[in-house]
Amino acid sequence: NKAFTLARSARDRIANAKMRLETDIFDKSLEALNNYMRLLGGELTFTEDAIKEVTETRDMTPEPETPSFMEAAARFFDEIKLEAADKITGTLAVSGFSFTEEKKAPILSLLDNSAEVAMKSLKKVTLVDRKQLDKVLAEQKLSLTGLFETDTAIEIGKLLSAQYMLTGTIVPMKSSIAVFSRIINVETGVVESAAQIVLPRNKEIEDML
Repeated sequence: NKAFTLARSARDRIANAKMRLETDIFDKSLEALNNYMRLLGGELTFTEDAIKEVTETRDMTPEPETPSFMEAAARFFDEIKLEAADKITGTLAVSGFSFTEEKKAPILSLLDNSAEVAMKSLKKVTLVDRKQLDKVLAEQKLSLTGLFETDTAIEIGKLLSAQYMLTGTIVPMKSSIAVFSRIINVETGVVESAAQIVLPRNKEIEDML
């Protein structure tokens, strides 16, 4: 499963940083990702031994220098586009990124704009006007936070007559942030594309939170 593989990759990168910096500040982030993989593994009916194997820290190799936020975001959306390009055709609504709790910050608008630019480049996709989404959310008395829930995203997608919904969320952790996004098929509920990145909470990130 792609989401499980991405979570494992993110966990390995954080474990790598922990090893290189010889610090315990990443422990809570590692614990959160391991718990996420255990839950996801259970939903995917992985065996207990298989889940244990992938949630154990493995030997790491040094990583290159951390990219800037915009560089990381560009690769993030390229990954979503690459998987979606051959799968989706029709109308897509970019729901907008949100935190796990109600909060506004510059990083949200940067991700929203990057998502729209990326999706516009898909030749077989037509974007739903952002104003339509805002209107429907207001009418339904919903916030962007709720749209990461599959059922809610599907409900709003149907009201927009959209065939796909791109949702995204940011999970701040003590020493890093995790950014998740996925494209949901409104008719079937299938996740057609998904990606995530984990970035250290350096000054650049802190200034946007």
